[in-house]
Amino acid sequence: MHQILTEAFALMRRRILASFALIIAVAMPVALGGVTLSIDLWLQPLVRGTTSRPTVEVLLRPGATGPAVQSWLHAQRASHPTWRFRPVPRQEMERRLGVWFPYLKPLLRRQPADLLPNMIEITSAHPRTVAALASDPIVLAVGPETSLGPVLRRFSSRLSWIVGAATAILLFSAALFAGIWVHLELFRHADEISIMRLVGATEPSVRGPFLVAVGLTGGLAGILACVSDAAMLRWLSTLLGSIGLPPLTGPLGVVVVQLLVATLIPLGVATFTLARHATLEIED
Repeated sequence: MHQILTEAFALMRRRILASFALIIAVAMPVALGGVTLSIDLWLQPLVRGTTSRPTVEVLLRPGATGPAVQSWLHAQRASHPTWRFRPVPRQEMERRLGVWFPYLKPLLRRQPADLLPNMIEITSAHPRTVAALASDPIVLAVGPETSLGPVLRRFSSRLSWIVGAATAILLFSAALFAGIWVHLELFRHADEISIMRLVGATEPSVRGPFLVAVGLTGGLAGILACVSDAAMLRWLSTLLGSIGLPPLTGPLGVVVVQLLVATLIPLGVATFTLARHATLEIED
């Protein structure tokens, strides 16, 4: 094992520029995917349970009691049979406020239940017509034509698709780079490998230095990706904190996935390349 590690470090040292380039090539898509996944997880509490149809949020005055709210809903359903009304539960209101404005949580716990105004989500094929409800005495405010949840859902979905495609392309390029790197090293050491096999060297001893070198390179790429993610999330959290939003965090699961992807993809490509080389040499 000591001999394999020594030869692996020698490979990396002799090809230090290629090793560094491979680390960067693997770290970039892994870091990009990690940041995107962290943002997607940050948005999930806000987009979960929302609808993608045009929705307008209507706030009723805090003093409106339960019977008054039900009477108003009954009248609106009778006047607008094509609209769909959804009263937002207090727990969901608190959850939304807690996600975006965490400093309100202690206030919400201390205050009575009627502190928050009643919110009604109205889904309509013509959301602009809902704006007329602003003149109703019981209505405190009418939100924009499209609620925040669907906007965030579309943003999260499009971001995931775009960044996912870019990450897949970059990872494929990094895997191709790793395969070429191993192939060139095999070509440079072809005579030594042939002699080792002729004198009875086992395949693990022949392939070990290449696999360890690629595995270490992938591991370093994973560490670099995680460090880059932490720096990016910290910078984004500073921007979000300036407008009162909660910080972005890198969940442990995302870190583990990044390390595994950065290590296993180059390692898998190297294993395939070494196996292919051994098969061709045996056939020759």
